Parts: sequence; structure tokens; C-alpha cells
Amino acid sequence: MKYYIVSTFEMDGHSSGFTMICGSLAAKSQYLKDILTDLDGKLYPTDSVHEEEDGSTTMYGHWDCGEWSINILPFKTYKSIENKERACQTG
Repeated sequence: MKYYIVSTFEMDGHSSGFTMICGSLAAKSQYLKDILTDLDGKLYPTDSVHEEEDGSTTMYGHWDCGEWSINILPFKTYKSIENKERACQTG
């Protein structure tokens, strides 16, 4: 299984968005750990997790300066995600 990850981080009124395709469960876990770990090595809190109708998972949380959200879509072949837009937003 591969994972298409879209994340949004809000910081003091500014936002950033990232996308990543991870080729395995281990790569997905490591990526999430990397982007959700603060400079002191602590994980940012997850406030809620939602399973979506399309099989994806959306996580919402907060950090020192604002909010974050991450949408994770598992897929088997690249053809299944071609020409399909993914979105993620905070708040």
C-alpha cells in the first residue's frame, strides 16, 4: 500500500501546505513523525481523527503557533490517484 499525504499548517495567520507520497506504511509513519515533532522532540497534539467516505483519514491538531490538519489517502496504484485533487484545511 502507498499513501498520498496532504498537510496544512497554520502559523500566526499564515499557512503552508505540503504533499508527500510514501511508498510504505513505515515511510508514512516516519514522515508523520517527522512533520509532527517539535524542536524539543515532542509530538504536536492530535485533537481528532476522522475516517472519510473515500477511505482516507483526516487528522486535526494544534501546535505552538496555530493549527494543523493532515489527510492521508491509501492507494495501490498511481492510476487510482491520477487527475484527482486532494485538499486539506485547518480550522
